[in-house]
Amino acid sequence: MLTKLKKEEIVRSAEEILSKQKVLFFTKFSGIAVSKLNAFRRELSKVGAEFKVIRKTLLQRALKNKSVAVDVLGMQGEVGIIIGYESEVDPAKAAMKFGKDNQTFKIIFGLLGESMMDTGQVVALAKLPTRDQLLGQLVGVLQAPIANFQGVLSGNMRGLVMVLSQIAKK
Repeated sequence: MLTKLKKEEIVRSAEEILSKQKVLFFTKFSGIAVSKLNAFRRELSKVGAEFKVIRKTLLQRALKNKSVAVDVLGMQGEVGIIIGYESEVDPAKAAMKFGKDNQTFKIIFGLLGESMMDTGQVVALAKLPTRDQLLGQLVGVLQAPIANFQGVLSGNMRGLVMVLSQIAKK
């Protein structure tokens, strides 16, 4: 049994997590081996996120203190939260991948900043390219006109060389 002091410490810790997060996903999980959950936690830590299980009553208190209108107590079963600190997309991708491997793991809904997201929106978020992929696409888009211009300029030179070689053969 948790003491009142320990419960207050857990609520303060949850409030601190809520103030630092970029994205937060509420999940249902049951019947998943601890080893699989630990592997999932390691996978999340690689992308700047973490998975926590906090008592619903304490989580509800922390959410209420942060003025987040979510009814955690009304949720059935065990509830876990995925907290993304660095990226919004990478934790969603990791959660969707883990959900495919473990049928009892489901994302209920999420918070992106302070706006609510349903499961469909979380899936759409997981399908977005990562920041690095987007930057790579941007570099490709910026490089394309320069490469095309260089191709046009070299085409004129190539044509001149071919004409001169044909004249030299005659």
